[in-house]
Amino acid sequence: MNDHLSPVERRLVEEILKQHGQAYYGLADQIDRLPVIDRKPTVVGSYIKFSLAGAVEDKTINVQLGFDGKIEIDGVPLGLGCVLLVDAGRLYHLELFTYGNDTWDGNLDNARIIPGKS
Repeated sequence: MNDHLSPVERRLVEEILKQHGQAYYGLADQIDRLPVIDRKPTVVGSYIKFSLAGAVEDKTINVQLGFDGKIEIDGVPLGLGCVLLVDAGRLYHLELFTYGNDTWDGNLDNARIIPGKS
């Protein structure tokens, strides 16, 4: 698979980087050329893995950045949460997960993203 971010995935990555301030917002430069190499639904979440090829390596930035807000989706009563993993300054993967025992098929087509007030 060599795909690009969906509009919902892109917005989530942008919101997460924006929420975590100047130290990480520079990573947004990677978004336009960020190939998705795998989407793996897990029944209670999904991993969207990016290719690290071509990204500038910065060994000082290894972090997991959480999303402060709500991701509402039909059929998932408690909604979704997500985190963005950065490995050596390169966007590595976006992990989405349900809360509680809710299941989800990994489809984000009708997701509603409501950023927090951070």
